[in-house]
Amino acid sequence: NYRAMVAEDEEGLAWFMENLDAINRVLLDNGLRRHDEPSKALDYTIRSEHDHLGTSWLHHLRRLQARVLQDPGWRHTPCADDDEPWLDEAIDRELTVYMRSHLIVHADTQGYYVPIDFAEVLYGAPRGDMLGSSHRLFAELKQLAPYLGVALDERGNLSDGEAWRVAVTSEDDPAFREKLAWLLLFECARNSVELNTLLVFT
Repeated sequence: NYRAMVAEDEEGLAWFMENLDAINRVLLDNGLRRHDEPSKALDYTIRSEHDHLGTSWLHHLRRLQARVLQDPGWRHTPCADDDEPWLDEAIDRELTVYMRSHLIVHADTQGYYVPIDFAEVLYGAPRGDMLGSSHRLFAELKQLAPYLGVALDERGNLSDGEAWRVAVTSEDDPAFREKLAWLLLFECARNSVELNTLLVFT
């Protein structure tokens, strides 16, 4: 968790606690409980070969989510290499009309997901950053799994074997961007929910 990472850095810790105070003001102003970030380092696992997301990969995954939300029967057809998934009209509708997806309605490179369940992405803390719900993000990713050919068990869990199969997806797979982005976000959201810690976009 981020608080433990900066615990030995006085300035970094002060900066983080100031941000956490701002996050909690937004949560309380919206009738939600405050979030208390664990102060000790936590044991966690990330079953992904990647430690960051390319913005393009994220938009490929968002395109899939937008299409599925608007047509659950849609058969996933990945974009070609030279396509621009962020310009897909389905994403535009999600951003301007529906505003319902915590995967889509969130900044690409800043903001937080909070381990609290709430319906709509919140704004204003800190510095106008967006606050998504880790619970909602996790649920959305679970719902996307079948469209990517990812098998979850009856409880929505991802086995180590299945995680490894997705992690080594080859670039020869037309949907490799979506699959690798999905796995990293799934693992991050899982840890956020299970360990009650913020998911930080930087």
